[in-house]
Amino acid sequence: MGGKALFFDLDGTLWDREERIPPGTVRALEKARRAGCLVFVNTGRTRSFALRPALFGIGLDGMVTGCGTRAEVRRPGDARLSLKIGEARVLYEKVLPCGLLEPMIDGLEAHGFRVLLEGTDFMYADMAAFRDDPYMASVEKRAGDVLKDLKGERGRWRASKMTCDMRLSPDREEVLSRLAGEWNLFRHGGDVCEIVPAGHDKAAGMRLVCSLLGIPMADTVAFGDGANDVDMLLGAGYGVCMGGGDAEALAAADMAAPPVDEGGVEEALRRLGLC
Repeated sequence: MGGKALFFDLDGTLWDREERIPPGTVRALEKARRAGCLVFVNTGRTRSFALRPALFGIGLDGMVTGCGTRAEVRRPGDARLSLKIGEARVLYEKVLPCGLLEPMIDGLEAHGFRVLLEGTDFMYADMAAFRDDPYMASVEKRAGDVLKDLKGERGRWRASKMTCDMRLSPDREEVLSRLAGEWNLFRHGGDVCEIVPAGHDKAAGMRLVCSLLGIPMADTVAFGDGANDVDMLLGAGYGVCMGGGDAEALAAADMAAPPVDEGGVEEALRRLGLC
């Protein structure tokens, strides 16, 4: 296939549940870059939670984070993307004003939604509301100082999207129907929903990067496994769904690969002749 622009989701695609990138995946990406490919992360996580230790060990040419709400690439002359704030070329960033977020979050919480507000530098959650929640306990442990108190930081939020736990909401469907159109909604099962500004998704972020770097969309390959990867898989020149992915993602892809911990990325790259 020649040199391509490769866009990778993180969770369940580039790394496993413990945020471990298999050594074989790292080697395959190195080979792909040597063959002329560009390697990008394209994740629903905002930069504050996407910037994990595993990413420092691989060569990246750029990152699209927060479902297309931020895009950054390596500066001209750099061999790889610097993951330090201020040392990359930021192509785009969407920041939601607190004046919009405050009444919206108040309304969501009144309907039983538990909100994780996500931004470039920090995430914000009401940990008292999330008490005894195993997933949020895991986020708190891994995020460290990146996770701030939602109530205590009110008025100082700098965020681009949110993820909501809807398990305690008796009227979740009515609430989501009112949000549809003004926001992009990505459902993860029946209990979790990402709420992203309209016009933003992983496909839009991928198109922005390719447009500004002069990369034809036909020369892109997208790798994903979840509901928020569907647009990216459909919009890329070629889409790869990782093993264990959602049925929607599988239907949108051109290829089904093994799971990440069974060498899925390297197998897909091998089949495509990219490593």
